[in-house]
Amino acid sequence: GWEDLARRCPRLLFQVAGFDPDDAAAADYVAARLEEAPFAGVGSVDLHHPFGDHDPLAAGMPAVYDLLEARGLPFQFHGLTSHDPGGDFPARMLEVIAARPGLQFVWFGCPGSLPGRPANLTCVLPTDAVAGLVETGADLALDGAVVGVDTAPQGYNPPRAPIPFESFEAAVASLRDALEGLADDAVTPLATGRFDELWPPAR
Repeated sequence: GWEDLARRCPRLLFQVAGFDPDDAAAADYVAARLEEAPFAGVGSVDLHHPFGDHDPLAAGMPAVYDLLEARGLPFQFHGLTSHDPGGDFPARMLEVIAARPGLQFVWFGCPGSLPGRPANLTCVLPTDAVAGLVETGADLALDGAVVGVDTAPQGYNPPRAPIPFESFEAAVASLRDALEGLADDAVTPLATGRFDELWPPAR
């Protein structure tokens, strides 16, 4: 289970989630959780996702950003541009990111090409995006990116939104297979280097 994995792997981290971005008191909830355990920031907030759409400056978000910036912790979120092609979410999100250079943002589902990507933004490339890079040789900028997957505890795959992997192990194996096709100087930053920059092992 996850508890056993956490004991064995110091790079398995936990983030605060489960709050409503539209709730003006969201930062109070996040602050309370951060006092309870060594959470690695806030994670997997569905800002632009089939499960929920929220403005990047929804009522609860500015104070959450302030709190994380003050503590030096990153904000990781889902912003699936495939969910609403042509929508204005990417531009709105980039404005928020650029306005807060002291806060590190980690964007799962960010656009494949981000000219002038802010230094405080890390893009998460899903397995299929990495595999596509290898297959097509597409010139997708890897600078400022990490790899990531959506997975759930073994035996639990929610019917509302089936996750592409049956277990954590299967997800990791899929990532390893995808990374094998890339040069070593690209793999190390994607797989470990930038992860350790965002969440230093000593934290």
